[in-house]
Amino acid sequence: LTGSIPNSLAALTSLTSLGLSSNLLSGALASEFGGLTNLIDLSVFNCQLSGTISSEFSRLTRLETFGFFNNLFTGTIPSELGLLTNVVFFGVSGNPGITGTVPDTLQNLSFVNSAYFHGTSLTGGLEDLFCRFGMAD
Repeated sequence: LTGSIPNSLAALTSLTSLGLSSNLLSGALASEFGGLTNLIDLSVFNCQLSGTISSEFSRLTRLETFGFFNNLFTGTIPSELGLLTNVVFFGVSGNPGITGTVPDTLQNLSFVNSAYFHGTSLTGGLEDLFCRFGMAD
């Protein structure tokens, strides 16, 4: 697939899985996708998506997979993503334009068993990162 992700997909409110990975998709992932509140899997990795990660994705409270790695996303990780308390997989690695620190609110993701941040421009030590996920002693 090529081109941008049509905003009209955000009207498919019964979707439970949206997997668009490993395509030549470009442009931003519109904040309207935060209205897909039945989503359990949002996987858009290995594309060429750009722009910021919208805080509106925090509305996806059933989400278990947040796969945003290997794209061209920029900006900070929204602190509101700490509301995604059912997330098991959280991946933003391979987005060198992601900056700042891992938000403290991500410690609310108590079910996370895989979290990937490499290949970003995030700052802070590993101890910070693991403490935020409740993985440090």
